[in-house]
Amino acid sequence: MEIIQNFTSSNAALLVSIIALILSLASFNLARRAHLHQVLRDQEDAKRAKLHRRRETLNIYNLHMSKLIGVKDRLESTLRRAEALIPISQFENIWELSRIKELHDIITEDISSSDRQFKNLIENIDFLDDQDEMQVSALVDRTKQVLDPISIEATNICNDIDTMLSKAVNKDRVEPAE
Repeated sequence: MEIIQNFTSSNAALLVSIIALILSLASFNLARRAHLHQVLRDQEDAKRAKLHRRRETLNIYNLHMSKLIGVKDRLESTLRRAEALIPISQFENIWELSRIKELHDIITEDISSSDRQFKNLIENIDFLDDQDEMQVSALVDRTKQVLDPISIEATNICNDIDTMLSKAVNKDRVEPAE
C-alpha cells in the first residue's frame, strides 16, 4: 500500500510538474507571439511613415514644379503680349525682354531636366531605397534653392513689362486734344 501511495504521490508531483511546464511553455509562446506581432506592427508603422515621407516629398516637388510651370507660362504670355505690341526689331533694345527669354530658356530646360530625373527616381515610389529618397529630397531642395530666386526674378520682370506695355497701350489710346 505504501508503494502505491508513493507511486501516486510521485505521479501527482510529476503531473503537477508537467502541467507547470506546459503552462510555462504556453506563457512563453504567448509572450513570443505578442513580441513578434509588436515587431511586425512596428515594421509596418515604419514602412507607412517612410511612404508618407516620400509622398510628402513628392507633393512638395509637384507643388514647386507647378509653380515653375506657372512662371514659365507667365513668361510666355508676357512675351506673346510684348510681340503683339512691340516690333520684334526693338526687342534687343529692351533689356527686360531679353532677360525674359533667358529666364524662359533656363526654366524650361530645368523643368524638363528635373522632371526626367524625378520620373526616373519615382517610377515605383514603394521601392525607393534610402539613397533614392535622398536624391529626391536633394532634387526638391535644389528646385527650391536655385529655381525659386529665378522664378521671383521672372515674376518681377513680367510685372515690369506688363506695366510698361499697359502704359504704352494706354498712351496710344489717348487721343491728342485738338
